[in-house]
Amino acid sequence: MAEQLPALAPACGEQEWALAPGPALMSRAVRDGDGPLLAREWAETARERPWSGLPSRYERHLRAGSRAHLYCTAFAAYAGLILVPAEQVARISAFLEAANEPQLPPDLHV
Repeated sequence: MAEQLPALAPACGEQEWALAPGPALMSRAVRDGDGPLLAREWAETARERPWSGLPSRYERHLRAGSRAHLYCTAFAAYAGLILVPAEQVARISAFLEAANEPQLPPDLHV
């Protein structure tokens, strides 16, 4: 049975924020067995400008639907990233690290 992508909680309210790979990037990495590679690229991207600190610069203003939230969401989407609550980062990273073998579509499993 193929691994399921971790459910991403909607990013809203007052909490710590982080950038994470979007569902399309994660699906492709899991399918191709490149989860660990995506996890490393994600960690590097989150440390580089202009991405480093993007959510934290606006944390006090990141309420769902606010201009700051929409700006950060759109800016992150430019690189295929999404905003997630910071507590989800470890779970997403562990999921990607475990996705190190290509996954066949369910109907092609032998």
